[in-house]
This record gives sequence, C-alpha cells and structure tokens, in this order.
Amino acid sequence: MKIYKVSQSENTDYDSYDSFVCYARTRGEARVMYPGSHRPTKWDEDLKNHIPCDWFDPECTYGDWASSPDNVSIEYIGTTFDEHQEPGVILASFNAG
Repeated sequence: MKIYKVSQSENTDYDSYDSFVCYARTRGEARVMYPGSHRPTKWDEDLKNHIPCDWFDPECTYGDWASSPDNVSIEYIGTTFDEHQEPGVILASFNAG
C-alpha cells in the first residue's frame, strides 16, 4: 500500500480541508478520496433522507473540498509494508472558522 499527500487550493475558505495523507493502492484511488470522516450526501425527496454519494457528484453537498478530482494535487510519500492495510485517510488538515 502506498502513502500519498493529496491537496487542493481551489476551496480556501474557513471550514474547508486543504490536504490529507492517505493509504491508497494507486494515485487514482487517492485522487477520489474525500478527507472528511463523513461522506458527502445529497437530499432525496422521496426518502426524506440524506444518501451518501461521491464527493465530486454535482448533486452532493460538500463545499469543504475541491469540486473535482481533477483539481487536486497528489504527492507520493512512501510505501507501507502492512499487507492488511485498507485504503483510507490517515490524517486531514481542516481549516476551522
């Protein structure tokens, strides 16, 4: 499993993430990860519920990260030798306001 730093400079307001470090198999997998502990949701009128969706889905509410995977930068940091490590965020940088 590889370790990447993923960052963005598109959304720089308060209450937004500027970067995160993650475990991922590939750069592409890291590119589409979301830095928060919650998944973005969209409102479903029929179910009257929030439904998890991908953060770059235009129907989602996010506002705290880049609007597209194309707007993030990926930096390879290293490799872990733990064969059982699952892909995911290790640490995120959030600018609270």
